[in-house]
Amino acid sequence: MQTVADDEIAAVVDEAHRHNVKVMIHSRGSTSTRAAAKAGVDLIYHGDWATEADLDIVAKAGIPIAPVLTSPWIGAEHGAAGRGFGERVRDRLPAQLDTSFHMIRNARNRGIPILSGSDTGNASAFSHGRWHGKEAELFVKEIGMTPMQAIVANTNGNAAMINLAGQVGVLAPGMLADIVIWDHDPLSDITVLQRPSEISVVIKDGRIVDRVAGSFRELAEEPPRARMSVSG
Repeated sequence: MQTVADDEIAAVVDEAHRHNVKVMIHSRGSTSTRAAAKAGVDLIYHGDWATEADLDIVAKAGIPIAPVLTSPWIGAEHGAAGRGFGERVRDRLPAQLDTSFHMIRNARNRGIPILSGSDTGNASAFSHGRWHGKEAELFVKEIGMTPMQAIVANTNGNAAMINLAGQVGVLAPGMLADIVIWDHDPLSDITVLQRPSEISVVIKDGRIVDRVAGSFRELAEEPPRARMSVSG
């Protein structure tokens, strides 16, 4: 694997920012996380093995982390073999998850913003439209967030990352009226966000969405993804 020098990462970030483009980095190791923070990226995905010294640099730079805890959780708890994980990866997932939990707790203690990510579309994780509410539950049960903090990490906290700060993520005058209303209070039970059957109303741009007219048929269980092989 080719190593990218710190000055090369910084050059990429500087050029992207010159064009008003945000830079997110997929980083699991200590070295890459520290280099990304020094370069001034806008968001660090994962950061599993960031040390306390690395997190001090991330905190000083004010860079948020999106740990994406749901992906390894699925592999550890719900049949990794059927989801494309190799044997070595399956064996390390529980330990990786514990490492991520510990790192994010340390990050929060330093005031580092924690955002919600998903790895959506990753064949070894999960496809669009399923499991997305799990991240909020893990934030509450494993990281120590309040339910409201977990909800903010999924909504207002992410708005700036997709250049929608001041438009979405808050129920306030002048914001886009994109709202999902559940039958039960997620502040009392954060897991309700994982149960679309309990959604009462979906509002998009201020209009109630007719969910009967057209939607995806729900599956009782997501089918395993076929593993691809390449020869030649």
